[in-house]
Amino acid sequence: MTTSQNKAEASLTAERELWVSAALLATLNEILDAVILVLRGKFGTLALYDAVRNTRQIVAQRGFDAEYLQAVGVMSIDTGLAGSRSIRQSKRVIVYDVNEDPEYEPYREFAKKAGYRTVQATPLLSSDGEVLGALVTHLSEPRDFTAHELQVLDLYSRQAADAIVRARAERDLAIARSRLESALRVGEMGLYDWNMLTDRVYGDAHFQRMAGVPFDADGFASRQALNDRIHPDDREERLKRVRRAIATREPYEAEYRIATDGRPRWVMSRGTVEYDEAGTPKHFTGVLVDITARKQLEEVLLEADRHKDAFLGQLAHELRNPLAAVRNAARILRLQQATPDNSVWASDMIERQVKHLTRLIDDLLDISRINRNKLDLRTQKTALKDVINAAVEMSTPLIEQRRHKLKVNVASEPVFLYADFARLTQALANLLTNAAKYTHPGGLIELTASMEGDQIVVSVKDNGIGIEAAALSKVFTMFFQVDSSIEKTQDGLGIGLSLVKSLVELHGGTVEARSEGIGRGSEFSFRVPIRHAAESQQPYLAGRPDDLSVSGITRRVLVVDDNEDAAQSIALFLRIAGHVVETAFDGEQALETAEHFRPDIALIDLGMPKLNGYEVCHRIRETDWGKNVMLIAQTGWGRDEDKRLSREAGFNGHLVKPADPITVLRIVDAGLEAQWEATSVAADEK
Repeated sequence: MTTSQNKAEASLTAERELWVSAALLATLNEILDAVILVLRGKFGTLALYDAVRNTRQIVAQRGFDAEYLQAVGVMSIDTGLAGSRSIRQSKRVIVYDVNEDPEYEPYREFAKKAGYRTVQATPLLSSDGEVLGALVTHLSEPRDFTAHELQVLDLYSRQAADAIVRARAERDLAIARSRLESALRVGEMGLYDWNMLTDRVYGDAHFQRMAGVPFDADGFASRQALNDRIHPDDREERLKRVRRAIATREPYEAEYRIATDGRPRWVMSRGTVEYDEAGTPKHFTGVLVDITARKQLEEVLLEADRHKDAFLGQLAHELRNPLAAVRNAARILRLQQATPDNSVWASDMIERQVKHLTRLIDDLLDISRINRNKLDLRTQKTALKDVINAAVEMSTPLIEQRRHKLKVNVASEPVFLYADFARLTQALANLLTNAAKYTHPGGLIELTASMEGDQIVVSVKDNGIGIEAAALSKVFTMFFQVDSSIEKTQDGLGIGLSLVKSLVELHGGTVEARSEGIGRGSEFSFRVPIRHAAESQQPYLAGRPDDLSVSGITRRVLVVDDNEDAAQSIALFLRIAGHVVETAFDGEQALETAEHFRPDIALIDLGMPKLNGYEVCHRIRETDWGKNVMLIAQTGWGRDEDKRLSREAGFNGHLVKPADPITVLRIVDAGLEAQWEATSVAADEK
């Protein structure tokens, strides 16, 4: 074979389908050589049919040069070539003289250069009649084919078809094995066959890896050795299932642990039993699946479910406690025998409990926002001293209630950092509150703040109940609480420390918990980086005093809320402050009242029957008198998306329930001058 022919062969080889193996090519070439010898010819090709592309492709040839092979190596079966015609017609095609055959006219030049005049093409047919290709021979001079020659062509074409079918089957089997191997590997599965007569178990490589016992060179191990590896707590139940499958002839399935050098491996075994003609079980064949990851995930989900149940129970408890106190205070205020001091005490207590409930809800909402990446920091130049003072002020009532001593150690020189004042204060207050809760009455709490390099380190240390070493890595996990079987000094939801961690990390910082063990106190600390004030686009603002004074201007205020108690209570508060107030309890009533009352300011609940707050706002804005009315949305929906929707609807501000009555009074007193302040106060209020 010439160099050019070798190149042509290489080109054709590159184009062949993957299933055309070397063994098949060798067989097809042998068949082609035998046919050419019988016909006393020089030329021949053997082509395979590609039904997807509707082409035939030469995979074996004799006598043709590179130019010929390049031109007709891959051709549509719709052409006039003899091989294409035989595939298309599923029968033998003989062209006695290419110069006389009309369909061969486009290819006569190729035939002339190649040196042939007569062509016969016999289709390669499978046993079920599928066309697989064509066996084509070419003769130099025109002549007929004898009956013997045609019989030989039929014989060799069947051999070629059988070889192709066999190669396809081998290819399909190899693909199936490869896919099975991949599935077993990816699915962590292994195959086994228990020979119940010899009591030995065969396992593939995956099964052997999971079984944890030695196998011999043929892939066998004793059944007893495998059973000994099963976790003792699982052996009896697994054996029951094996016996049941043998007795009932039902499919076998069991989940159990296999003891390994490390943690036990969870597996699921499924199998069936094969019986002989006498009904004696012979083979127990099945698959072993590694389900360790699934079991670990199930345990995580079960643990999360336990935490959720504990959290819901604790939440109900946390809500009932302040509500019980509020209910008692309400009864005291209704008693005729109550003294003014009693009334003041009851009012103060109600306010404390409402603040507690509000903070509880705010913490839950903050956790939700953080989990959804919806909490944005409002960073500005902030004095560390102000953060510490505000956090101490927030936690002082609980510290004093439990008679703790608080020591504060802070550097005397001013320290500023680039942070969200409210959120950092919230984080520190949570640490102080946590220390107060889990320290016996009369304990000591130490708050320390210092600078280390370019970081501020804040630490809260107590001499309380302490934390065992195993729990230290979990204390910042959502809903985690110290085991109540050790000691339960205070209730809580188990979200405070998780919130601390999230808020500090939002500032680019880290948190740490330390304890020498149960009964030896705890220390929680966080580090946040100091950034230059130039990074902030907002000036440093000190906290403003709690100014309860009123403006002296009487406003006409419409309060709209389908919760009548909420509407009437804030209306009463505003009337006492000197304003003229009307109320409405649904959207339609709000529009009717606003039409004749013509308010200066309207506080409008968003979620109401008949007409929601957005529609009420829109209707008011459509009137001539309503264009300059100050409209404030008040709702339990406090997400950034909710605030954006209220602005787009036409509201001047957005208050999140329960709003502090003093905040509402300030907004009413200020009027339209405070339209955007209303939104910021509601968002920052903690």
